[in-house]
Amino acid sequence: QVAVLTVVGAFRKGKSFFLSNIVRYLKCRQGNEEDGSDWMDPNAKVTGFAWKQSEDSVTEGILIWPEPFFVMNANGEEIAILLMDTEGAFDHKSTTAQCATVFALSALLSSLLVYNVSQDVQEDTLNHLQVCKQHNNRQKYGLCLIRFQSLLFLIRDWQNGDEYGFAAGRRLLENKLKV
Repeated sequence: QVAVLTVVGAFRKGKSFFLSNIVRYLKCRQGNEEDGSDWMDPNAKVTGFAWKQSEDSVTEGILIWPEPFFVMNANGEEIAILLMDTEGAFDHKSTTAQCATVFALSALLSSLLVYNVSQDVQEDTLNHLQVCKQHNNRQKYGLCLIRFQSLLFLIRDWQNGDEYGFAAGRRLLENKLKV
C-alpha cells in the first residue's frame, strides 16, 4: 500500500517547512534519525525540503521526497508514505490557471491533501477551492480530476482563543460554509 501526503496553499506560508518536520518525524519513527534526537527537539536543525525565510519562493512545481517512508498502519500492515511539496499559490508569477492546475494534480495524486492556511479559513481559501473546481470542469472531455480521498485544513498560527482540534475544526468549517 502507498499513501501520498501533499501540502498545498499560498506561497510563503510554511508548506516546505511543515513537510520538513514531517520528514524529521518519519525518520525518527523509522529509527533513521542520525543524531538519535527526539523529532520535536527545538535545537535540532530542520532539514528536508528546501525552505528559507524570505519573500522569494523556493519550491517550483511539484516535488516528491526521493525515498518512501515505511510505517505500520493500525492493522499492522506496512504502508509506504510518499511526501509531495507544491509551489505556493497566489504569487505574482503564477496565473489562476497555473495555481488551479497544481492544485488539481495534487488532489489527483494525494491520499491526504493538506491545505495549509495562515491563521484562519477565510472566504478566499474556500473561493480558491471553487475556482479550482470550475477550472477543472472546463477541461477537455469533462474529466473530473478533483476527487479528494482526504482533505485536511492545517491552520497555521491560529490566532483565536477558541477550541481547536478535529471536532472544533469541523464546526468552524461548517459555520464558514453556511455563509
